[in-house]
Amino acid sequence: MKTEHFSPKRAARLILEQFIEIEKAWKQEHLRKRLLRAFRQFLSTLAHTNGYQPAEQIRAEIRENMDLQSLWALLVPIEREWSKERVTDDDFLLSSSDDPIGARSSVMPVFVVLDNIRSVFNVGGIFRTSECAGVNTI
Repeated sequence: MKTEHFSPKRAARLILEQFIEIEKAWKQEHLRKRLLRAFRQFLSTLAHTNGYQPAEQIRAEIRENMDLQSLWALLVPIEREWSKERVTDDDFLLSSSDDPIGARSSVMPVFVVLDNIRSVFNVGGIFRTSECAGVNTI
Protein backbone atom coordinates (compact mmCIF):
# COMPACT_ATOMS: atom_id res chain seq x y z
CA MET A 1 0.00 0.00 0.00
CA LYS A 2 1.51 3.36 -0.93
CA THR A 3 2.37 5.89 1.76
CA GLU A 4 -0.27 8.55 2.25
CA HIS A 5 -2.00 10.36 5.09
CA PHE A 6 -5.20 8.76 6.43
CA SER A 7 -7.81 10.04 8.85
CA PRO A 8 -7.99 8.04 12.12
CA LYS A 9 -11.24 6.46 10.93
CA ARG A 10 -9.72 5.40 7.59
CA ALA A 11 -6.57 4.12 9.30
CA ALA A 12 -8.66 2.02 11.71
CA ARG A 13 -10.68 0.63 8.82
CA LEU A 14 -7.52 -0.33 6.88
CA ILE A 15 -6.12 -2.07 9.93
CA LEU A 16 -9.37 -3.96 10.50
CA GLU A 17 -9.44 -5.04 6.84
CA GLN A 18 -5.92 -6.41 7.13
CA PHE A 19 -6.85 -8.22 10.37
CA ILE A 20 -9.64 -9.95 8.45
CA GLU A 21 -7.27 -11.04 5.67
CA ILE A 22 -4.80 -12.44 8.19
CA GLU A 23 -7.58 -14.27 10.01
CA LYS A 24 -8.79 -15.85 6.75
CA ALA A 25 -5.28 -17.14 6.03
CA TRP A 26 -4.57 -18.22 9.60
CA LYS A 27 -4.43 -21.99 8.94
CA GLN A 28 -1.96 -21.54 6.06
CA GLU A 29 1.22 -20.99 8.05
CA HIS A 30 3.41 -19.70 5.22
CA LEU A 31 0.78 -17.20 4.00
CA ARG A 32 -0.06 -16.16 7.58
CA LYS A 33 3.58 -15.36 8.35
CA ARG A 34 3.98 -13.41 5.12
CA LEU A 35 0.80 -11.40 5.85
CA LEU A 36 1.91 -10.71 9.42
CA ARG A 37 5.30 -9.40 8.18
CA ALA A 38 3.56 -7.17 5.62
CA PHE A 39 1.10 -6.04 8.29
CA ARG A 40 3.95 -5.03 10.64
CA GLN A 41 5.50 -2.98 7.84
CA PHE A 42 2.16 -1.33 7.05
CA LEU A 43 1.63 -0.49 10.74
CA SER A 44 5.10 1.01 10.97
CA THR A 45 4.47 3.15 7.90
CA LEU A 46 1.06 4.18 9.21
CA ALA A 47 2.51 5.16 12.60
CA HIS A 48 5.33 7.21 11.06
CA THR A 49 3.35 8.83 8.24
CA ASN A 50 0.19 9.59 10.22
CA GLY A 51 1.43 9.61 13.79
CA TYR A 52 -1.29 7.03 14.46
CA GLN A 53 -0.38 5.66 17.93
CA PRO A 54 -2.61 2.53 17.94
CA ALA A 55 -0.70 1.32 14.85
CA GLU A 56 2.62 1.50 16.70
CA GLN A 57 1.13 -0.26 19.75
CA ILE A 58 -0.17 -3.11 17.61
CA ARG A 59 3.05 -3.36 15.56
CA ALA A 60 5.07 -3.86 18.74
CA GLU A 61 2.91 -6.88 19.65
CA ILE A 62 2.74 -8.66 16.27
CA ARG A 63 4.78 -11.89 16.19
CA GLU A 64 4.95 -14.53 13.47
CA ASN A 65 4.35 -17.29 16.02
CA MET A 66 1.46 -15.64 17.90
CA ASP A 67 -1.86 -17.43 18.37
CA LEU A 68 -5.17 -16.28 16.94
CA GLN A 69 -6.55 -15.19 20.33
CA SER A 70 -3.58 -12.85 20.78
CA LEU A 71 -4.27 -11.35 17.38
CA TRP A 72 -7.90 -10.76 18.32
CA ALA A 73 -6.82 -9.10 21.57
CA LEU A 74 -4.86 -6.56 19.53
CA LEU A 75 -8.12 -5.35 17.98
CA VAL A 76 -9.24 -3.66 21.22
CA PRO A 77 -7.40 -0.32 20.73
CA ILE A 78 -8.60 -0.19 17.10
CA GLU A 79 -12.20 -0.83 18.15
CA ARG A 80 -11.87 1.95 20.72
CA GLU A 81 -10.49 4.32 18.10
CA TRP A 82 -13.22 3.28 15.68
CA SER A 83 -15.92 3.87 18.32
CA LYS A 84 -14.70 7.45 18.82
CA GLU A 85 -15.61 8.14 15.20
CA ARG A 86 -19.36 7.56 15.67
CA VAL A 87 -19.68 4.44 13.58
CA THR A 88 -22.99 3.83 11.83
CA ASP A 89 -24.41 0.72 10.20
CA ASP A 90 -23.39 2.17 6.82
CA ASP A 91 -19.74 1.86 7.86
CA PHE A 92 -20.04 -1.92 7.99
CA LEU A 93 -21.03 -2.38 4.33
CA LEU A 94 -24.25 -4.21 5.15
CA SER A 95 -25.72 -6.13 2.24
CA SER A 96 -29.31 -5.89 3.43
CA SER A 97 -31.30 -3.71 5.76
CA ASP A 98 -33.13 -4.83 8.88
CA ASP A 99 -36.78 -5.69 8.36
CA PRO A 100 -39.16 -4.27 10.96
CA ILE A 101 -40.64 -6.84 13.27
CA GLY A 102 -44.42 -7.10 13.34
CA ALA A 103 -46.56 -6.38 16.37
CA ARG A 104 -45.27 -8.07 19.49
CA SER A 105 -47.63 -10.11 21.55
CA SER A 106 -45.38 -11.43 24.31
CA VAL A 107 -46.99 -12.46 27.55
CA MET A 108 -43.94 -11.76 29.67
CA PRO A 109 -41.54 -8.87 28.94
CA VAL A 110 -37.91 -9.74 28.30
CA PHE A 111 -35.09 -7.52 29.56
CA VAL A 112 -31.38 -7.77 28.72
CA VAL A 113 -28.80 -6.57 31.24
CA LEU A 114 -25.19 -6.24 30.08
CA ASP A 115 -22.02 -5.60 32.03
CA ASN A 116 -18.44 -4.84 31.04
CA ILE A 117 -18.98 -4.65 27.27
CA ARG A 118 -15.62 -3.81 25.64
CA SER A 119 -16.46 -3.86 21.97
CA VAL A 120 -18.65 -1.53 19.93
CA PHE A 121 -19.17 -4.41 17.49
CA ASN A 122 -20.62 -6.55 20.30
CA VAL A 123 -23.02 -3.77 21.30
CA GLY A 124 -24.41 -3.57 17.76
CA GLY A 125 -24.83 -7.33 17.64
CA ILE A 126 -26.60 -7.32 20.99
CA PHE A 127 -29.05 -4.66 19.82
CA ARG A 128 -29.80 -6.48 16.57
CA THR A 129 -30.20 -9.88 18.27
CA SER A 130 -32.39 -8.38 20.98
CA GLU A 131 -34.60 -6.75 18.35
CA CYS A 132 -35.04 -10.09 16.57
CA ALA A 133 -35.84 -11.86 19.84
CA GLY A 134 -38.47 -9.30 20.86
CA VAL A 135 -36.58 -7.95 23.87
CA ASN A 136 -38.43 -5.09 25.55
CA THR A 137 -35.51 -3.26 27.17
CA ILE A 138 -31.74 -3.39 26.94
